Amino acid sequence: FEPYFIALFEFYRTAIIENKIYADDQWEQLKRYDRYAGRKYGQGNYQILYLTLEGNDASAQSSEGVIYSPVSYQETVIDWLEKCIAIAARSPIVRETIIQYINHLKQLTNQDMDTKNKEEITEILSKMENLRAAKTIYQNYSEVFDYLADKHFNKPMQEFANQKGLQYQYGKSHESYIAFKLTNPEWQKKCSIAFTFDKTGYYYGIFNDAKTYKMSDKNRDILRRHMSSKGIVSPLKSEYWAFYTYFPPLTLDVWEEDIIGSRTFLNQCKEKIEQLLEAMEHIKL
Repeated sequence: FEPYFIALFEFYRTAIIENKIYADDQWEQLKRYDRYAGRKYGQGNYQILYLTLEGNDASAQSSEGVIYSPVSYQETVIDWLEKCIAIAARSPIVRETIIQYINHLKQLTNQDMDTKNKEEITEILSKMENLRAAKTIYQNYSEVFDYLADKHFNKPMQEFANQKGLQYQYGKSHESYIAFKLTNPEWQKKCSIAFTFDKTGYYYGIFNDAKTYKMSDKNRDILRRHMSSKGIVSPLKSEYWAFYTYFPPLTLDVWEEDIIGSRTFLNQCKEKIEQLLEAMEHIKL
């Protein structure tokens, strides 16, 4: 096994592995693992490993305050498996199974392009005119998502907003999100329904600008209780958010299948907006 894992095992003896591929963190997932392991094994006697394709960190709502180690299939696991091939030289079935698994992981982590193809692409891009074209594409990469959102999302969301008596305001799109907000004239500019993104992730909820209006704690509690009854929990209190919770970040696959190819993402947003509108009916601004 890799020396890194041997050292962890020798030190902690117990390893808890969260295998996360094409899935979002459950609510406070690593925190719950940590609490359970602390009770069962005692603090300091275990290590939590967060295994993803590229070694990503867990979301803040899942892991805040938890000591864990990000691990990747892309590097650590594939490197280890390649060492295992030599060890399994005398067991053809085992060796071929490992090779197939490595090839599968390389496909999942976009490493399945062989060396010759990589060299050919690098040679093509090394020509100055192609390099300039690649730079132009890179510089305009993020703008493409504004175009796609305008073509496939904004119009039907605008129609939905009109049906609900809301005003739709588009913000910005990226590979990871579509940011927008909805306002209701009856809310007197005190708050809005917002979908936004920052370094903590993609999230949505009832936004109120604390500089101009701060929703009462009573109303905040009503919103949180109502959303909780729907199985939707707000991570932390915020002076700028009467209620908010996380939304799975977008990926290229989501753009292709759920935004361009269907209205799955749109319908998910509409469902969440309906829930927030229903919650807002229970408070007085």
